[in-house]
Amino acid sequence: MSSVTAPATMDQALMGRNTGWFADRGIITINLLLVLCQISSYATGYDGSMMNGLQSLDEWKNFFHQPGADTLALLNAIQNVGQLVSLPFCAFACDYFGRKKTLVFGATIILLGTGLQGGAQNSEF
Repeated sequence: MSSVTAPATMDQALMGRNTGWFADRGIITINLLLVLCQISSYATGYDGSMMNGLQSLDEWKNFFHQPGADTLALLNAIQNVGQLVSLPFCAFACDYFGRKKTLVFGATIILLGTGLQGGAQNSEF
């Protein structure tokens, strides 16, 4: 058995180091990943708030011809519906094509959809 005990505080863990936190690649990587998670969470919350705000505007209701409860629910849940529909294919695609290629393909679809949505003039075909 080892008699070494784990440090109780961050100051004790960093004691004796000659460099700052910015010199540790692992700490930088985890902080960048955490920032990405926070941005993703922020964007999801912003989208939900925006949709709720838009649905209270008379101009929006008139433009979409007074949508009913079913249509409003679908508009709010459509991102999650897309995730659920693609779920059965994700494991197969990662195994067959590789994780990185599958992620790049998914990101490309998201960027194309964002461009189409951003350039859309109305919901009519």
